[in-house]
Amino acid sequence: MKKTIYLVWLAIIIAGSACSDMFDNVKEFAPKETVYSGKFDYANATIGYERVEIDLLEAGRIPTSAVQLGKARKTRIEYDDKVIIIDSVRSWLNITGLKQSRLYKFKIYTLDEHGNKSVPVEVSTIPFTIDDVQALTVATPRIISSPWVAGIDWPDGLTSTMFDFIGLSYSYLDKNGKTVTGSYTGDSVKFQIENQQAEANVNVSVKYKIIPRKDGKPILDTLEIEKPFTFSLPTVEKYKETLVSRQIRSVDDKGGIYIIWEPVNNETLKRTIIQYDDYSNPDNPQKKTVTVQNQDTTTKVPGIKMGKENFITIQSVFLPYGSDEEVTANPKKYNLPSTLRLDRTDWTVPYVSSSDGDPLPDALFDDNLYGTLWHSGYKNGPSSLPHILVIDMKNPVNICQIDVTRRNWDLPDTKTVECYAGNSEDPEDAGWTLIGKNAFPDDNKLNADLTIQIPDRNLSSRYLKLVLPDSFRGTACNIGEVIVYARY
Repeated sequence: MKKTIYLVWLAIIIAGSACSDMFDNVKEFAPKETVYSGKFDYANATIGYERVEIDLLEAGRIPTSAVQLGKARKTRIEYDDKVIIIDSVRSWLNITGLKQSRLYKFKIYTLDEHGNKSVPVEVSTIPFTIDDVQALTVATPRIISSPWVAGIDWPDGLTSTMFDFIGLSYSYLDKNGKTVTGSYTGDSVKFQIENQQAEANVNVSVKYKIIPRKDGKPILDTLEIEKPFTFSLPTVEKYKETLVSRQIRSVDDKGGIYIIWEPVNNETLKRTIIQYDDYSNPDNPQKKTVTVQNQDTTTKVPGIKMGKENFITIQSVFLPYGSDEEVTANPKKYNLPSTLRLDRTDWTVPYVSSSDGDPLPDALFDDNLYGTLWHSGYKNGPSSLPHILVIDMKNPVNICQIDVTRRNWDLPDTKTVECYAGNSEDPEDAGWTLIGKNAFPDDNKLNADLTIQIPDRNLSSRYLKLVLPDSFRGTACNIGEVIVYARY
């Protein structure tokens, strides 16, 4: 028994000795343990002008004293053949001097107190450089000039896909050699070049403050780029050729001939002068001059004679920006028509044989051609033919054309229209003269317009009588609108 126990202990001692020698033999081949410094979270780059900012921590841009990355003590940046070591651990970096428009690849490490590098974070980017600045284009300014002054603006603004516009400054020399400067912020920019000699060549230096965009995103930096331009001021005669006098909208007969003016939308236009031949005394016509103020919307022109051989001469007077001398535009002729559509504002219907349509007189004179209308009586049973309407035009005219419409959305009814001219509202008066008639071709509701041409009988009549003697549908008739033209 004792002999057995002895043998067991001897075996254990021999085995332990053998294992110890075995590990000693492989120890020199085992790798040493690698200890890395704490690494940054990521590398996100934002470009600026010849520089890049790189964010490194999920915590954002925090003070160096608040950065805790284990045993990390320093920051190491590698790009191209450059190595930059910063004696602290940073949450973000600003790397400058990137003057080439090309791809830069950055590797960023932390270092521990023994100089051991962390696993790197990497980022690649292309900075904004002078090459990009030189490729920027700025919208051409609009120049509205007179011989002495010019207005400069950019109607469509200055912000573009290439940059966000912040503001600008400008400078130029006036005719006395004095440097004039100014500046603006915001996208709506307008300034004046003043106190110049006529026909002068004007050099304007403009410096634009912008935030450029690259790949659709704004860069970090605001830049100032200079884009000068030059223009020439016109002569007085050339300038007069560019002036546009006030425009006539229409000439209307409202119991007298009136000019209807377009509104003034040019702040340098001060007034308008018109001239025409006044035939109030046909044996001794006189040249008449009328001054029209900007607030005037209509001008009565008594004694004027209509027709192509007659005209109105129009000249507007301007006071250009920066000038104390008024300039009159070159004369412009407005040829007068031989016929006019009459103004119906005050017209009435003093007699109608029957009516069950919309209220008169508005239904006939509201420019609602087919909607509102007069309709012959039907509520108390169909009214008999012929239907008669008498229209008071308020002033005697020589009628040359009458336009009549009927409804186009239901049964048209109306067929023939007879037109009479007279000077009494009594439909039975003996003085009525048949001046023209016409008929709608069929009862197709698409045929809703009828024109009646009136031969020239040299009649001057205040009243118009319309007689409807027949119908496409029993005795029913309707009229949507009555429009009258006169000859002169």
